[in-house]
Amino acid sequence: MTTAGSYSHCPNCLAEYGTWSTTCLDCGTALVPGPSPAQEETEEVASGRLEVVERGGDPAAGSLGRFALEEEPIVLISMIEEDVDAFLAALDEEEIGAQRGETADDGGVEIVVHASNLIDAQAVLVEFTGDVRLVDDIAVDPDQDGPASDMAVVTWTRLQDVGVQVNRLREGGVDVRIELPDEAARASSAAQAAILVPVEELDLSREILGIEL
Repeated sequence: MTTAGSYSHCPNCLAEYGTWSTTCLDCGTALVPGPSPAQEETEEVASGRLEVVERGGDPAAGSLGRFALEEEPIVLISMIEEDVDAFLAALDEEEIGAQRGETADDGGVEIVVHASNLIDAQAVLVEFTGDVRLVDDIAVDPDQDGPASDMAVVTWTRLQDVGVQVNRLREGGVDVRIELPDEAARASSAAQAAILVPVEELDLSREILGIEL
C-alpha cells in the first residue's frame, strides 16, 4: 500500500500525483504534500477517483520494434490460425500496426496491438467478426503489476485535452487513472496521455465520452 507521504496533490483541482511531479499538469498549480482530499470523500459524493502517474521506460520494449512506445502492447483477440493473416491484413489496410503474439490456452493465436491504436483496432475487429461483444474482453495485461491491472484504456488524447475528458468521467462517477509520458516526451506538442478506467465501467466511460465502436 502506498503511504500518504508518497502522494502530492493540487490544491486547486485536487488531482493526485506521485512524488515525481511538483506542478499540476492540468491547471499549472504548485502541488502540496499528501493525498488529495477528493480521495477521502464519502460514498455519497458521486465524483470518481483520480490518479495521475508517469509511464516509466521499459528497456525490454525495444525488442518490440514499432510497438516500443510508452505502453506495453495489448492482446486484442485470440483467433484461429486460418483467420490470422486476413485479420492482420485488415488492420494493415487501416494503417494499424499489429503482430502475432503467443499461442493462447484455447489454441488460438493472439493478435497484439499498441494501446494507442486500441479504439481503431476494436472497430476493425468488430467489422471483421461482426461481433461487437468481443470488445468487452479487451483490457490491459491482467498480469501487469499494480493498480492498473484491473483497468482498461478507454482513449488516448492530447495532453491539453486530458482535463476536459477526465472531468467528464469523474462527474459521471467513474474512477480515472491518467498515464503520462515522461517529462522529455511531454515537451512535444504531439504528446498523448492514456486515460484508463475500471474494466467494469468501460462501456459507461465510452458513453460519457461519446466513443462509438
